[in-house]
Amino acid sequence: MTPTGTSEKGSEPIVPAAGQEAGYAQGYPDLLAEIKQRIRSAQYAALKAVNQELVGLYWDIGRMIVERQAVAGWGKSVMKRLSADLQREFPGVGDFSAQNLWYMRLNSAPQSSP
Repeated sequence: MTPTGTSEKGSEPIVPAAGQEAGYAQGYPDLLAEIKQRIRSAQYAALKAVNQELVGLYWDIGRMIVERQAVAGWGKSVMKRLSADLQREFPGVGDFSAQNLWYMRLNSAPQSSP
């Protein structure tokens, strides 16, 4: 078939079989729908995996900060410096603000019971 939808031997257009949509080979719409669904499913699975990995990363960063603060007594100024250094190293990743680092620390610190 040529790009214009005609057969190569002649100039007559290819006529779809009964029940076929014009311009589609038999079963093509079903195949297209299956592939699109598979792509969406893979995209969703990848998104979930990325989110799971990021949650683990943020918890681990928070844990590392808690451990260092317990040993070295780090405070605000170190968190600001850490934030600036991480943002410089990973431009475009907006998750390393000083406030977010404090949240990471807070969420990974052992919680006391009321």
